[in-house]
Amino acid sequence: YTPDHVQRLAAQLSGLGLWCLSDVPVPRVPTLRLNHDWPGWWAKLELFRPDLLFGDYLYLDLDTDITGNLERLIRIGWASECSLLWDDPLQPEQANSSVMWLRHADRAAVWAAFNRDPQGAMAHYRHWPDRWGDQGFIAAHLPHPGRWPAGLIRSWRVECQAGIPAGTVVVAFHGKPKPWDLARERRERQEDLA
Repeated sequence: YTPDHVQRLAAQLSGLGLWCLSDVPVPRVPTLRLNHDWPGWWAKLELFRPDLLFGDYLYLDLDTDITGNLERLIRIGWASECSLLWDDPLQPEQANSSVMWLRHADRAAVWAAFNRDPQGAMAHYRHWPDRWGDQGFIAAHLPHPGRWPAGLIRSWRVECQAGIPAGTVVVAFHGKPKPWDLARERRERQEDLA
């Protein structure tokens, strides 16, 4: 991912506070430096660092699109007594970490578990679907994680190619295509028609 991907999502969040964990500066977006060189999605574990003083917060992957009122998710998060994960539409009952509500009180357990042996955790969580990557680790170590209500977060691959259902707040582009791929395809089609 590049600073352009961060700015694309930031543009959808006008009026809402945004912070990005990054290993490079992102113009016009407040960033917090990654402290570790964990590969790929494992960098997401830095969301659980004890020095992040955000309290409770909503996390979105860069490959998501906001299609509704994000304040709905924030209100649900504040009212929840637990951290919230999304049910992966490709593997129901498995957690997906594309959209998470993370409670401050829950983050320490995940951070401590991962930091006991980061390399061992990354090696162990490679089995699809029950121990898959960061989301498998997070779901296994969050104390009593809850799930988002159905229908607020949708998968582009599984639920939205024919149109985005009413009531959808966030569309997750887990896997291919990514939202910028669709935007490029639309531009190319328009150029072909011109």
